[in-house]
Amino acid sequence: MRIIQLFLYAISIAFVSCASIEGQLVKSDLIPELEVTPTTRVSLNGGAQLAFVASDGFFVFNNVEEGVHLIEVLSRDYYFPKVRVAVSGENMAASIHADGTNWNSAGPEMKLPLEIPAKVILDPFTPRPKLTLMALLMGNPMLLMMGGTFALFFFLPKLMEGMDPEELKKIQENRSAQPKMEMPDVSESLANWFAPAAPASASPAKKK
Repeated sequence: MRIIQLFLYAISIAFVSCASIEGQLVKSDLIPELEVTPTTRVSLNGGAQLAFVASDGFFVFNNVEEGVHLIEVLSRDYYFPKVRVAVSGENMAASIHADGTNWNSAGPEMKLPLEIPAKVILDPFTPRPKLTLMALLMGNPMLLMMGGTFALFFFLPKLMEGMDPEELKKIQENRSAQPKMEMPDVSESLANWFAPAAPASASPAKKK
């Protein structure tokens, strides 16, 4: 009989020391319309517990032990802020938690039961950019080089015509005075490189 009483007492202590965290996913000023999909879940402490979300956004965690817990919303459609919940007996405090901040320090306070607002719409599909002439030119460096070369050949004679005849004559004299750089013949160099080596000539036999 005493063993049964101790067992019931232990069960009662376990239930008393645990709490329930209730909350709801709600719309915000940035997201005026919120549609909760069946794949949405709410995670407690990195997946230690998972709660299903009703069509109205309601969720609940039962038998939550004392301590500090992290609540995250797993959604493919919306981004929700993370929530830090501190449970101490019958007292409970909730605050927004931002990544990179000190875990022991509480952020902006939240009311209970929780109301977690949606902040951003997640779009996994990036629309294909439109094909325009400017995007084609700016995205192709070869076309830019060809266009710059064409512009140089087109505008350089115009610039030369507008120069002072004496300055133009000096430029031509300086150009003619410069030594000409002879470019090596690439085809001849490759032919000499890959050509088989000529066999060594045999020494004439000595007459006896």
